[in-house]
Amino acid sequence: MLYFLVHLVCFHLCIARNDDITLLSIDTSRVFARTSEYFLSVTIDTGAIERNLSDFNLSSPRFVNLARHLSPAVFRMGGTSEDYIAFNASGSAASKADHYLQEWQWDDINKFSNKVGWNLIFGLNALLRRSDGNWDPTNAAELIKYTISKGSNVSWELSNEPDLFPKNLTVEPEQLAKDFKVLKSMIDALPYRVPFPVRLAGPDVAGSLDYFERFLKASGDGTIDAATLHQYYENGRTAKVEDFTNPSLLDKLKDRLDEAKGYAEHYTPSAQIWLGETSSAYGGGAVNLSNT
Repeated sequence: MLYFLVHLVCFHLCIARNDDITLLSIDTSRVFARTSEYFLSVTIDTGAIERNLSDFNLSSPRFVNLARHLSPAVFRMGGTSEDYIAFNASGSAASKADHYLQEWQWDDINKFSNKVGWNLIFGLNALLRRSDGNWDPTNAAELIKYTISKGSNVSWELSNEPDLFPKNLTVEPEQLAKDFKVLKSMIDALPYRVPFPVRLAGPDVAGSLDYFERFLKASGDGTIDAATLHQYYENGRTAKVEDFTNPSLLDKLKDRLDEAKGYAEHYTPSAQIWLGETSSAYGGGAVNLSNT
């Protein structure tokens, strides 16, 4: 962990209107907070897989060199489309999906991650379901076994924003917790050791933390290594310039994290708490304001 301390003893703030002077003293005798060395990390949407990774040249020396300077970092590949993608092992996918992750794509993603020193965490499709409603881990097992055969170290998630699934595809948090336990048992049974401290993370909720709380309660301590949630302040399609300097709006992050921390400490005290996605505005950002 990195320890950050503001090295200020005191400073004077002059208020021009009446020449009053306010003396502010800052206590430097203790560390106020600790920030993980992985704090500055990256999420790339799995939509890039649908586009054959054409958004990035993962073998570009310049891109690789720039990315390497962010290390150590978590490289999360996930997003809405992760729950509509299946691994196409040997060009013959047994699982039905809207899109497929090809072996060469997975190889390129892992080569890039290893080359730049990022810890890859990949989101698995939670909508591959059996007739009884339980998650079908068959395709995930194929991907994980293939990953092991290539000597790659990858951590895993299962589902992206399950609290916002369409009504006809609803997966209750208690069911998802059950599915995570299946995934954890599968990972534990394989000769698979990830040097990164997080092997399994979830549930990556985006809306109300009711789903987050129910999931953590049902999964219990020890199932996940990181409890994950997403945070956006505004809808990029409706955000206004004044929103970006609105204190009450910007304080939503602290309130959300405080609530999530309370649930995690109660139900999964051994798990870290992660913001799996965050930005000023969702939906690609606000046009001409935060869409760069």
